Amino acid sequence: MLSEVLNEIKSRYNRFGICTGSDLLDYFGGNQYGWDSLAIRFFTALLFRGGFIEIELKGKTIRSYTESGVKELFEKEPQFKTCQFIEVKNVDPAIRQQCKKILESDFDETVNTDTIPEYYQKIVKVANRILLQVNGLIISARENQLNIIDRLKKIEDGYRSVVNKNHSSEAIITFVDVYQKLREEMSFMRKFERFVENGNLKFLQEIRKFISDVWNPQHFPKDELRQQKVQAIITEITSNTFIDNWTSIQTDYLDLKNYYEVIYNNLHSRVMKKIEETMEEIEHFPLFDRFDPFEQRKVLEPLNRHYQPDPSQDRRNYDFLEQLENALPSYKQASIEIYGQLIEELNRPVSPSTDTNDGDSKADKKPKFKHIRVSEIMKTRQISSEEELKDYLNTLEKKLKEELRKVDYFFLS
Repeated sequence: MLSEVLNEIKSRYNRFGICTGSDLLDYFGGNQYGWDSLAIRFFTALLFRGGFIEIELKGKTIRSYTESGVKELFEKEPQFKTCQFIEVKNVDPAIRQQCKKILESDFDETVNTDTIPEYYQKIVKVANRILLQVNGLIISARENQLNIIDRLKKIEDGYRSVVNKNHSSEAIITFVDVYQKLREEMSFMRKFERFVENGNLKFLQEIRKFISDVWNPQHFPKDELRQQKVQAIITEITSNTFIDNWTSIQTDYLDLKNYYEVIYNNLHSRVMKKIEETMEEIEHFPLFDRFDPFEQRKVLEPLNRHYQPDPSQDRRNYDFLEQLENALPSYKQASIEIYGQLIEELNRPVSPSTDTNDGDSKADKKPKFKHIRVSEIMKTRQISSEEELKDYLNTLEKKLKEELRKVDYFFLS
């Protein structure tokens, strides 16, 4: 009886391209067979349960008896009539065994029965899981501008073709074929997945930022060997095989980073020491201790605002520190000028005391101070011999002695 129902389904599908539940009820309920409607629906349900046929209903293919609402399709005659039945083409036993081995050994999916619905259910489950994985990895690759998207897209296209097959037997055959063709891509996908899980994308971003923001634009000493390492890193991380060379990329990057940190820390230490020494020098200027704390800070501010002794807390780069080192004389000059202004305040005459007991008391005499620039008392001239140099220095000495007679001391710049 089951074979007669199956043969009728195949016959009608081959002749008319369709076989509905209504067709089966009319044919087997007629005079030739005279079967009851319930019996016809029961036999058809057995064929479906055994994986010999599939159902199409309103454009949707139903392949497993475990799907929601399947039971009602056979229990209720009006719904049964609207169903279309399609024979499930057999899959070669060798392909089924191959599929079983793939599912169980590579994807940890146990095949309980050697039936088309069982295989179909498992391969769709696996294919959807792979699609979910690869879609997430494609997003990560795109966000990080990695040249591996094409490799991942091959996996996406392959396994999407599995779930989009209209018939379960075609899906099983396609699954085995896709698996065999995409072994290398699947191996790469798993490597990239581990790469992401281990937090290496963040490290990759760090490498890119170091090269683009530190190494390339700044002008610290760079030897040829390390320049070659930079180029090698750039080439590797823009290739689609960078994961295979990740250890080498990390090693080269850490060497470059450590080299920069040594160069940077040496410069940082030198510049900060110069600032310290300059501020100490100014603190020993005459009468500096007569200033109140606010005035002392004001004098040192042009230098102190650039002082950061801890290089790990300093966000300024090598080029900035190099420029700062060159500009320190001008910052020192700014501090000296503030110092001079405050000294002038100290030297300002004080009104005589009106104390009746000491009419002759006078304000304390304060030292006179002057800031002299060589350029203001000497003309620019070219010196090409020792005699010319001696003449220049003698003239300068005379003028400075004249200036010294007018004040107690002066600062020369």
